[in-house]
Amino acid sequence: MKKIGNAIYIRQRLVCVLTCLFITILFCAGFSLHARAAEKDENQEAANVQGNLMAAAVDTVGLEQPKEGAASVVKLQAGTHLLVVGEETNGWCEIYYQGKTAFVPAADMTAATLLDAEALDQEMQKIGEEDAAFIESLEMQRKAIARSKVWRIIIIVLIAAVFVTGLVSALRKPKNDERPSNMKKNTGKVK
Repeated sequence: MKKIGNAIYIRQRLVCVLTCLFITILFCAGFSLHARAAEKDENQEAANVQGNLMAAAVDTVGLEQPKEGAASVVKLQAGTHLLVVGEETNGWCEIYYQGKTAFVPAADMTAATLLDAEALDQEMQKIGEEDAAFIESLEMQRKAIARSKVWRIIIIVLIAAVFVTGLVSALRKPKNDERPSNMKKNTGKVK
C-alpha cells in the first residue's frame, strides 16, 4: 500500500513540476518574441528624404492637403528653413519639416539663393545636438535591453534549478520508508 501511495505522490509532484516548467517555457518564449519584435522595430531604417532647401518668406502654415481650409500640420515662422520634397503643383509645394510632411503655398517660399548661411549653420548645429541626444538615448535603451537579456537568463537558470531540485526531491524516497518496520529508532544511548 505504501508503494502505491508513494507512486501517486511522485506522480503528483512530477505533474506539478512539469506543469510549472511548461508555463515557464511559454512565458520565456513570449518574452523572447516581444524582445525580438522590439529589436526589429529599432533596426528599421528611415527612408532618405531628398529635395531642395528653401525658406519661408512670411509666417505661414503647413497644411495636410494642397488646398485652402485643409487641416494644419505645422506653423512656420518667416525665415524657417524647409526641405521641398515635391514639385510645385497648382501653387503648392510639398515640404518636409521636423519629421512631418505638409503643403505650403509656393508664394510663401523663397529661393535657396536668398538663404542666410549663418542661420542655416545654427539650424544644422541644433539638428546635430538633437541627433546626439537621440543617439545617446538609443544607446541607453540598447544597454537596458542587454541587461534585461542577462537577467532573463539568470532567472531562467534559477527557475530550472528549482524545478530540478523539486524533481529530485519528488523522486527520492522518504527516509521513513528506507528503514525496515521491525527496526527500532537509534537514540544513541548505550544499554
